[in-house]
Amino acid sequence: MNSSLAYIRYHIWRDRDFLILYGISLLCIFPMLALGLHNSWNTEDSHLLMLFMFMTSMFTMALLLPAYLFRFLWNRRELDLYACIGLKRKSFFTLKFLLGLGYLMLPCVAMSITFLIMGSSWISGDFLSIMGKIVCLSAVLYTIDVWIAVVCHSRIDAVLMIISYFVLPFLLMFSLLTLFLEYANELVYCQAYDLLVEGLLTNPLVRWIGSIISVPSAIILLVFEVLIEFTSASLPKNFWILPSGAWLLWLALCGMLFVGARRSFVLKKAEDAQSLTKSVFMYPVIISILTLSLLLISLSMHYEPLINAPLITSIFLYFILWFIAQRKIGIHIYHVVILAGLIILSVLTKELFLMSKGFGLIDERIDPYVEKLKVDIHLSEVYGDSHYVVTSSMFDQKNNAAKIEELIELQDMVIQDVKENYEETDTWADDTAVNIDVIFTYMEDQLEYTRYYTLVVHGDSELLDKYLEQIEQMQEQGLIVQEKREGNSNSTVQWEVK
Repeated sequence: MNSSLAYIRYHIWRDRDFLILYGISLLCIFPMLALGLHNSWNTEDSHLLMLFMFMTSMFTMALLLPAYLFRFLWNRRELDLYACIGLKRKSFFTLKFLLGLGYLMLPCVAMSITFLIMGSSWISGDFLSIMGKIVCLSAVLYTIDVWIAVVCHSRIDAVLMIISYFVLPFLLMFSLLTLFLEYANELVYCQAYDLLVEGLLTNPLVRWIGSIISVPSAIILLVFEVLIEFTSASLPKNFWILPSGAWLLWLALCGMLFVGARRSFVLKKAEDAQSLTKSVFMYPVIISILTLSLLLISLSMHYEPLINAPLITSIFLYFILWFIAQRKIGIHIYHVVILAGLIILSVLTKELFLMSKGFGLIDERIDPYVEKLKVDIHLSEVYGDSHYVVTSSMFDQKNNAAKIEELIELQDMVIQDVKENYEETDTWADDTAVNIDVIFTYMEDQLEYTRYYTLVVHGDSELLDKYLEQIEQMQEQGLIVQEKREGNSNSTVQWEVK
């Protein structure tokens, strides 16, 4: 116990210059800035700025602290020196870890001082809830980087792995997103953006994956959550993008990584310092993730194999990274086997993605039991100024289930028409070309979503007559509440059934 306290005092005294400078900076950033904005900004805007500054300071320190605290592991002389400290290795690692965690929480102290100065009226439950999520996510990032710093055998390996583990899981998600956007027309016939927004807001599996697969994706979800809570008037308050139990998984992940890092620390040998990092979780995993991401991106671009720049770049980087990992130029048989496996995996991923409609996460058809639904139909000349717009009522499921069912049938018809006419490429060259835009707007759990379909047809086509007849039928059924025509008598399209 005395040795632990003595080391804590030594550590804090050694870092006193940094702690004093950091503490003064935090006091200037949080309490002083909050006081300065008190009379010029409203409370919500002040909260928004404070949260983003708090988030930035926490995540920045979580990235930098592990490399600073455990840098002695990459120097044999320092490692021998620290081995002389009268503490067991488990206790010594725990002490270093907790000291770093204490440094990481200094912005929380600054925010607490801000609360004391500004008073209880300045604090809100939502503000404290988001602060807690930022703290938990920062702890995850800090623990991941501590584990990396302990497992790696040199400074350059640690820096590369810390950056890679922060960026590459997000890059893998981005590659899947690129794949979806490129092949969206083979999966859905509405605008792909509609499904992306809906998936982000309502699909629990998407949000769970985004919150645990990588820290950057969780940070992005958290940023959206902050913006929605403090700036969005169209979304309900207390709408959380991050799953409510995500912080429990983050803390569990912290515990597992702490145990793994402590075990690696205990088994660390002095001769490991400045040697090659051989852990399978470092270069092999990172190289595989990077290569797979680049291969998926290359598959989303319709190039010939021999001139596919992303494909050639991914293969080139694959071998360059292996040369860096082994500190020499040399290709082994397992390098080629792994690359072949990654290429096969990327192709299978693409095919499975298309066969399963985005791994089962994409559902274009509106639920027949949706809470509310309406449709807007816009007919407009591509090369003119004449247009015809009709809008239905926003029907609710409780009182107008039959009318919602009719609109669902209309969506099925639109999907079929878009599917059958998607390959027509000469329509735009026709001076009488007409845009048919059909926008379905529906409400689910107090949130508004859309399905936007576009058709481009000839001015004298049967398909245009079909939609004009559909509009007349909807008017007879009492579905249309608003109608608007604009143009002149000389227009090539008169918006009447021939």
